[in-house]
Parts: sequence; structure tokens; C-alpha cells
Amino acid sequence: MFHLLRRACIVFSISLATIMSSLRADDWPEWRGKGRGGVWNETGIVERFPGAGLKIAWRTPIRCGHSGPSVADEGVFVTDFLPTEKKGAGIERALCLDEKAGKILWSTEWQADYAGISYETGPRNFINNDRGELIIADLQPDGWREFSRNAHITPDNRRGGRREFGAVNWVHPAYANNHIITRNEQEIIRASLDGADYEK
Repeated sequence: MFHLLRRACIVFSISLATIMSSLRADDWPEWRGKGRGGVWNETGIVERFPGAGLKIAWRTPIRCGHSGPSVADEGVFVTDFLPTEKKGAGIERALCLDEKAGKILWSTEWQADYAGISYETGPRNFINNDRGELIIADLQPDGWREFSRNAHITPDNRRGGRREFGAVNWVHPAYANNHIITRNEQEIIRASLDGADYEK
């Protein structure tokens, strides 16, 4: 019996060691990370930022753009945009950078024309807060200007912080096909953000 138990413990230890050795720093292959779960599985992360700030491993100049970077197989993937004289038009580019050195490994570009989409209405940001509100605002280095605010879902989570509000909504929404999709503890909703739906 002792030998069987000892053998089982050795097998368990080897299995655990194998599993642990297979764990590695996660790639970030899509929006909000692998599986879009917003979970970062790193270990040994700083608990406080140093007084001099973060140590920058590299900086690589790129053009303007809105895409967040994705990381997979030691490559950093991002897009950028070079506007041309025609409003809304320009040259869009996809790039792959070396994750360790920041060197551009490859890029490909194409003509793009975004005239007629919502950018023409001016700089806008959609901010979903913990009160179940969606805010349309202009965020600039010199300040914030709110255009509009709408309560689209009832906050009903009473666990955790922000108790001064009684209940909050912690859910990160999805934005797809000109809609916001979000939920609380009782329902899931899809609401249109398409300006055409609200034209008189």
C-alpha cells in the first residue's frame, strides 16, 4: 500500500511538474487576450511601479491608427494609417514587429477610404460606465467634452466596491455591427448605435 501511494505521489509530482513547465507567458492573440476573457496569466509582475516609471524595452515609430496590438508567436501585430489629401482616405498598413527587439519584420499596405462612416461626425468615444450608462464624448489632451449620455441597462450587482451607488454593472460590453451588447445579472441586451436608426 505504501509503495502504491508513493508511486502515485511520484506520478502526480511528475505530472504537475510537466504541466507547470508547459505554462508560459501568454500570448495576446486577440482583443482582450486569448479567448477575449481579459485575463492576464503572467507571474512575477511588479506590485508597485518604480519611481522612475516603467523600463521601456523598445519604441518603434508607427503611423496613426486605432487598433490595439496583438501578440502571438513572438510577433507583435498592429495596423496603422497614413491619411492622404482626400478626407477619410489614406494608406492603411498591417505590420509585424519582433516582440523582443521591436524591429519591423514585415508590412503590407493598401488604399483605404473611410469617408462616409462615423468618423466624419467628429472625434467621439463611447464610454460604458459601471452605472449602466453609455457616454459619447470627445477626449482630447486639453480636456473632456460630453456630447450625450444614456442609461441603457440597470446596474444590479451589489457585490464588491463602489457601494456608494448601491449597485453597479461590472460587465465589459461587446461592440459589433453598430450595436452595443451588454448584460446585468438579469438580462442581456443589444442596443443600436447606428445613427440611421435615430434619424427623424
